[in-house]
Amino acid sequence: MSLLTPIRSRIRMLPKVISIAYRSLRTSAYVRQAKYLKYSPAFEDVLAKRDPRRGLTVTYEEIYTVYSSVHAISHIKGAIAEVGVYKGNTAKVICEIKGNRPLYLFDTFSGMPNEKISNHDNWELNTHADNSLESVKAYLSEYPNVFFIPGMFPESLDDPAAKDVLSTEFALVNLDVDLYQSTLDALHFFYPRLSPGGRIISHNYNLKASPGGDTPGVKKAFFEFFENRTSEVIEIAETQCIVVKPH
Repeated sequence: MSLLTPIRSRIRMLPKVISIAYRSLRTSAYVRQAKYLKYSPAFEDVLAKRDPRRGLTVTYEEIYTVYSSVHAISHIKGAIAEVGVYKGNTAKVICEIKGNRPLYLFDTFSGMPNEKISNHDNWELNTHADNSLESVKAYLSEYPNVFFIPGMFPESLDDPAAKDVLSTEFALVNLDVDLYQSTLDALHFFYPRLSPGGRIISHNYNLKASPGGDTPGVKKAFFEFFENRTSEVIEIAETQCIVVKPH
């Protein structure tokens, strides 16, 4: 065998290697471009209005799902609800783009409802206790038609602040409750009140072995509730899932 044979072989492979490298660069450029198109200046401007000192507990992908969903339901009748508000940074994003649409915020505003933690959950007691209703109200005070329903859901529905909720249709519900029973209670209440084409989003549907915890109860609640229903539970970015109610 000539000493030049391996060299000639490598030379013959150069066009293929160049082609692969070119396609890789194009793909990489497309992904970068698509990311920047998706995270538009309008989206970035909304994110910049959050106060990072209040805890940024969702990722870019997750908050984009909420942001884009508020836009997507703009033609659908109904209010918006969030169950599991914590210090209000996701609600802040919703408020920035919802206009005058009513937003109902359900939370203890004093931490994890320990009484709701079951053997389906892997969660520490007294999580998110560094909060208050007054603080969240002040944070969202500039926005119209924001209604606060404090207490453990669904027991909090007996509060006078929730008097209109029982007869309200919803176009979008964002769940961030972390627990099996709280998730199941929210699905039982909101899904029948969800407008056709409306959406339910849940955080922590797929949270496993992370610094934020492990929340198998959320997925279990979704499986149980939708087992015999036509709506499909779709796993999406990061820890979230989404359900769109059929027309």
